[in-house]
Amino acid sequence: MTFEFLVIIILVSLNCADGDNIKELGGLIQIADRHLSSWGLSTEIHSYCVKPTYDLKQFEYGDASIVMFDYDLWGDQSYEKFGYEPPAKGTQNVQGEIFFDDKRVLMSFSLADDLNSPVLTHELLHFVLWNKGYPEDVYIAQVHEDWKKYVDDYQHKEKLFSEYAQKYYYVFG
Repeated sequence: MTFEFLVIIILVSLNCADGDNIKELGGLIQIADRHLSSWGLSTEIHSYCVKPTYDLKQFEYGDASIVMFDYDLWGDQSYEKFGYEPPAKGTQNVQGEIFFDDKRVLMSFSLADDLNSPVLTHELLHFVLWNKGYPEDVYIAQVHEDWKKYVDDYQHKEKLFSEYAQKYYYVFG
């Protein structure tokens, strides 16, 4: 079987041996796979959990690289690690940002809230629409308009169940 869309998901954490982190990462991988397949993409997902000192440049392959930083490690340095300017408004608790030219997403990861999956699926939706050739007003502007409506009432939106994590995840898109 050939895969249309290769995704690399990297969790940067001081606690890679922590069962809760790995369970959450596994659940997010399962949700990402289902989300992408709902868009008609045959996917392959590679995942890794690494320490913050690890050279992340070796993971630069595939159609999309998602780099999730444990909340304790999330900040301006997450952007600077890849040579990006941190956002002017500063890094927030739950956040993601896409860099299309590098096929990379930087995002926070926290076990303390339920927004890991909505942020992940939001960023993947950008990639899917961009990859399928939609215009920028769709893959950026429309996704952000829909996101504004979504975050106001996401607790009443669609959820997918992860058998791996044995829980439901909110999804966007």
